[in-house]
Amino acid sequence: MAYNRRMTDSPRSGELDLAIIGGGAAGVLVAIQVLRQAQAPLALAIFEPASQLAQGIAYATPWPEHLLNVPAAKMSAFADQPGDFLDFLQAANAYPGEAREVLGERYVCRHYFAAYLQQRLREAEAAGAARLQIVAQPVLALHPDDHGYQLQLGDGQTLHAAQVAIATGNSMRPLPVDGADALPADDVVEAWDYDGVRTLASDHALAIVGSGLSMADTVLALVAGGHSGP
Repeated sequence: MAYNRRMTDSPRSGELDLAIIGGGAAGVLVAIQVLRQAQAPLALAIFEPASQLAQGIAYATPWPEHLLNVPAAKMSAFADQPGDFLDFLQAANAYPGEAREVLGERYVCRHYFAAYLQQRLREAEAAGAARLQIVAQPVLALHPDDHGYQLQLGDGQTLHAAQVAIATGNSMRPLPVDGADALPADDVVEAWDYDGVRTLASDHALAIVGSGLSMADTVLALVAGGHSGP
């Protein structure tokens, strides 16, 4: 089950030892490491308005054709446990009957990595001395003071944190084409709209603007959706 414990209230004291801004893969990895290493009851919070942690842009895709671009054996969250992601995949029976050494060379579905981080976060929270809170609000501004930072939240609340980790990921960029903003909304789909891209599959011609990894995601999704046009 996905890790999606939410909070509707601010931390009770308003004081945090660490504020992690962003709950995608990077933010969750920071939280996991702090929880695992904390020797005192620290107060930390992840600020993430999305309903699911550890997904961000890259790992939010539900579609099996979207793969990691690193073999599974090299995707552990822990330097001292290089086989940890493989342990998770085998425990989850993600690829039944596949030998561990073969699985280690496989480029597995990206959604498995989000599920892995969600589970390791739950485990670290249960075992650690630190206290984690999930705040379903964006942080709009940071204001340094003599003891750390004042965080201005999207709902108007202000909290204080001694330290801050910014893990907000990549921002969406506008289409690099003059006049793109004048195109009908139904004719343009962002590459990160994983479900929306699939709906474009047809026998019509399509233009993909860009040639990076999201282009590859788009092509794979169109093929999986049965696209037959140029």
